[in-house]
Amino acid sequence: SPSDVPGVTLEVTLTYQNGQTAQYTLTCQAGANASPCGQIVLDDTIASADFQEPGLVEGWAFVPPSWSQLSSCNSNDCTVTVTNRDMRRQIRVQKQWRRGGSYVPAAEVPEQQLTLTVTLQGGGQVTQTVTCPAGQNPSNCGTIAVTGQVQSVAVSEPNLPEGWRLDSVYGTEWCAYYDCTVWVTNRDSRYPVHVRKEWRGDNGSLLDPAQTPGATIEVTIDGRTYTFT
Repeated sequence: SPSDVPGVTLEVTLTYQNGQTAQYTLTCQAGANASPCGQIVLDDTIASADFQEPGLVEGWAFVPPSWSQLSSCNSNDCTVTVTNRDMRRQIRVQKQWRRGGSYVPAAEVPEQQLTLTVTLQGGGQVTQTVTCPAGQNPSNCGTIAVTGQVQSVAVSEPNLPEGWRLDSVYGTEWCAYYDCTVWVTNRDSRYPVHVRKEWRGDNGSLLDPAQTPGATIEVTIDGRTYTFT
């Protein structure tokens, strides 16, 4: 909101076509957006210009006026605009645990860590680990803040419980332009094997339960043996 806009100082250096250079200091008012910063009376035709904002707050980029704006000042009264652009991004992380088409009961959800690697345009990476709490589904894993133009967001989960896989990561494409929410889905890759034993007579019919003894069955799947009674 305009009330959040601070007062700032601009330093302007103009080089004129007559070879002279002039320096100006302008103060942009607080509490307004756009902020009026004052005016410059030109001594000659502008050949080039340099705009700087020395006290720029961390996380903001400074965009000077375009030459098309400045060149119009050589023939008419004009207004030029400098822009501060917020380069901070808030990336919120949510995690869900799914079994088939359903959510896993929250009581079964363990604490889990995710590693986010954010690649910035122009180079550079930010890597941060977030913790997704137990007992929530979806789990709110927290928010990370990065400064710069986001190019991509990658998610890894190195310590998944046995039988679970990282199924999908959704929402990273919005992080280049806006604050965003990244959804991470774990899916249970285990499938139940139901074991049933039947006792039948010589004619193929099921015996009366009172006639059947107890029994122990061993089933081996992928080298692992399970015992059923």
